[in-house]
This record gives sequence, C-alpha cells and structure tokens, in this order.
Amino acid sequence: MASDAVDRASMPVTITRELLDRLLDKLGQVEILAGEVSELKVSVDITNEATRRKINWTRAIAGLDLTLTIAFGYLIHRDNVLRTQVLCPLYQIFVNSYNPDSLAAKAQGIDTYNRNFALIRAQYDVLGCVPPPK
Repeated sequence: MASDAVDRASMPVTITRELLDRLLDKLGQVEILAGEVSELKVSVDITNEATRRKINWTRAIAGLDLTLTIAFGYLIHRDNVLRTQVLCPLYQIFVNSYNPDSLAAKAQGIDTYNRNFALIRAQYDVLGCVPPPK
C-alpha cells in the first residue's frame, strides 16, 4: 500500500511533465508557423506591389492606345476628305481630258500617250474614286 501511495503521488508530476513537454512541442510548432506566416506576408506585399505596377502600366498603355486610335481615326478621315474632295476631282479632270487626236498625243506618239493615260486611270481606280453622276 505504501508503494501504491508513492505511485499515486508521482502520477500528477508525470502527467504534468508530459503535458508540459507537449505544450513546449506545440509552442515550437506555433513559432515555426508564425515565421512562415511572416514570410508569406512579405511575399504577398511584394506581389501586391508588382500587381499595382502592372495595373498602372496597363492603364497607361490603354490611354496611349485610345489616343493613337483617335489620332489615326482623324488622319484617316482627313485622308478620306483629301481623296474625295481634292484628288478624285483632279484625276477625273485628267481622265476626262483623254483625246487621242490632241496635239499632246501626236507630239509624244499615240502609244506613249495611251500608256500615260493608262497610268492615270490606274491611279484613279486605286484611289477608289467614283465618277460623278451624269
């Protein structure tokens, strides 16, 4: 019975020591996890900054794209106005002036005259000019 009493008296010390060892082990694991969480936070901060920079670059490029689109639209419109209001009427005058019996045709020879007018007609077609209604 006496040994039974000694065993019972040492039991709480053993249980307490086991619990303390487990607690210290868990505390070590918590410290490791806390370090890993800190590393992840730094990584997330770096990723957020990189993402912000990429978003800013995307905005800048989108703004540049919009500006260039508007500028090219204006240039295309201006080119269309130049073509339809200046070049097409001018080429129409050249095309309408074709006369194989003219002095110019006789001076340069009919073959040269026809080749020159073929070039004028080809450029007129390239411009996409529509002859005026008659």
